[in-house]
Amino acid sequence: MRPSIRLPVVRIVALVIAVSASLGPGVIPAAAAPRATILSTSDLPAGQRLLEAARSLKVAYRTSDGRGRPRLSSAAVYLPRHGGTTAISWAHGSNGLGDHCAPTRMGRPLRELDYFRTLLRNGYTVVATDYIGLGTDGEPGYLDSGGEANAMADLVTAVAERWPGKAIRWFADGHSQGAHAALNAAAARSGDGSGSVLAGLMATSVPPPFDRIIGVAGPSTPEIPGITGLYAMALHGFSVTYPELRIERHLSARGVDVIRRIVTMCSPAIETLTAELSIGDLLATSLTSREAGLFERYLRIPTSGYRVPVFLGHGLRDATLPFPTVVPLVAMLRASGTQLEFKTYDATHDGIIEQSVPDRIAFVSRHAGQTTG
Repeated sequence: MRPSIRLPVVRIVALVIAVSASLGPGVIPAAAAPRATILSTSDLPAGQRLLEAARSLKVAYRTSDGRGRPRLSSAAVYLPRHGGTTAISWAHGSNGLGDHCAPTRMGRPLRELDYFRTLLRNGYTVVATDYIGLGTDGEPGYLDSGGEANAMADLVTAVAERWPGKAIRWFADGHSQGAHAALNAAAARSGDGSGSVLAGLMATSVPPPFDRIIGVAGPSTPEIPGITGLYAMALHGFSVTYPELRIERHLSARGVDVIRRIVTMCSPAIETLTAELSIGDLLATSLTSREAGLFERYLRIPTSGYRVPVFLGHGLRDATLPFPTVVPLVAMLRASGTQLEFKTYDATHDGIIEQSVPDRIAFVSRHAGQTTG
């Protein structure tokens, strides 16, 4: 009998008890904690505190996954020394699946911290989710489009509720996996009239619409460089989000072993483990048509439905997501009537963050006064 990759649904009471124990004072009881509520606050580790911020905090808050089920997430919250009515909700690139891979635990790349410093100097509140289940109880739903969107938007709403006058309007902003999250957050919240007002979307190193490819992969799928680790994480997340499907029954013996091992790993180790494997190596049988359809929806990248200005950037020297991979998405966004600003950079996959900072700041400055309607 193959080991199951399904994990039990963690009850909210257990989640709150765990977070209360691990994140310290200021915990709100579960019964008094609806969605988009901060449960606890504590100071970020010394290496993540920023002089440009009046407060550098780690928070735990309530949100929900792509199926609307209550979940917990943690996040960094940086309150500026002046202003703060506009918030930037930042979504990070792939870190992995282990709890220790959460940015509030392992730290952030200097390029992200430097970007945050610039935002704070310009008077913007900065909030940065770890994603659901990454660093909190329960398993992360890697690339759960709805869960990522909720984690970004609910964090803004929770901050606005906790600190009145802050985060009245916000921008979804992300890089790589975070670009996937930001696109979903902006599409889901465009003009929905709830919480703080969404003013725009920014994203760099945007993944292609891989939901239409990965969702229908099977045992005969050949090796695609750099994709197998992503697929394994996404399939694990899908199994966590839809445990009743028993996705583990489609795995090969190699696939069972890979999924078992990656749940405690960060991205570099996952990439090493899967470097010589194809997606097909992980599967004994293909997903059913219903399962493939749900997986595509789980992974989705919206190509329409944006009622706010959109800024996308991509590096011409991106070896992870080569420039041609973003071209179809740009074409689809323009065809749908999206108010799109697209810019290319002489940059690598991650180097684009630093290079795009001036354009990001200018974009926010231009559109911070605009709202959806």
